[in-house]
Amino acid sequence: MVEVKKLKEEDLPKVVKLSINIFKPSENEINKFHNTQKWTENYSKDSLLLGAFF
Repeated sequence: MVEVKKLKEEDLPKVVKLSINIFKPSENEINKFHNTQKWTENYSKDSLLLGAFF
């Protein structure tokens, strides 16, 4: 069983990076992800993508 811990805001870029590494989404899928994830309303697309690649 996978333990789920509450994510802190500074963990989000790591999570995005991990999911990008796992799923290798297309740009369209990334846009869909941004549109469907409620917490991304607090982040600009650029800062999320920058966080994902560094």
